[in-house]
Amino acid sequence: MDYDPTIPGMPTALGAAITLRLRECGFTKIDHRGEGVYSRQVSPGIDVRVYTTVVNGDARGNGKDSIRVAAIYEATDGKTRGLVKNRRVHRTGNIDDIVDRMHSRMRDVWRKAARPERCRCGAPKFVTKKDNLCCAEICWVK
Repeated sequence: MDYDPTIPGMPTALGAAITLRLRECGFTKIDHRGEGVYSRQVSPGIDVRVYTTVVNGDARGNGKDSIRVAAIYEATDGKTRGLVKNRRVHRTGNIDDIVDRMHSRMRDVWRKAARPERCRCGAPKFVTKKDNLCCAEICWVK
């Protein structure tokens, strides 16, 4: 049966399936403005984060938001910068298919975050909006 947020119990079932898969994969929940955000460290300073759209155990209804997976780098100045992003996971189709697509995106981001290209200063590089590689520490300014 396809996911339909208007059917009672469906958002809870999807929310439970998402959180179960994340916990099976070793992700832990972090506090992030009410939304269920899960994180797992790839290497020191680099985490893969999954923005689940699960709030209070229920997946949100249809809308503009979707499940997002990204690799985040915590710079030495304490700020976080995105290193790797992937296509969004839309909550359409069967619940198992939604969770499988999320898992696939998690694996893709993990693979890219595990071996980032490094700057001469040792920090990982990320791809800018103009498709250029840029140091995550922004070392050329210092």
